[in-house]
Amino acid sequence: MTNQRQPLQPPVESDDHILDHIPETTEIPHFGPVNFQVTTISHRERMIVERMQAISFVGSPNTVRQQITDLSHHIEFDEIMAQTLIYDESKQHSSYELLKEIVDTL
Repeated sequence: MTNQRQPLQPPVESDDHILDHIPETTEIPHFGPVNFQVTTISHRERMIVERMQAISFVGSPNTVRQQITDLSHHIEFDEIMAQTLIYDESKQHSSYELLKEIVDTL
């Protein structure tokens, strides 16, 4: 969001830890379907993160299946492009396998 690249960081207990220590920025990010206006985003990082999370699938296989189903009632789509930022590489791979299993049952 700040355009200041760094390696993927280990997990933290909550988003608050990250958002309380984020450097300020005035550059507008591009996050696909999330449309940000050309205004300063300084001090709006929490709102941006919450908007991004609103279109994210997070949880158990049953929860994610329900989230995908709910989204399909609001938006017509025929593919899902997935990105998972999981620190542990084996868990990241497992996450993609679980998503495939979920999608195969829809």
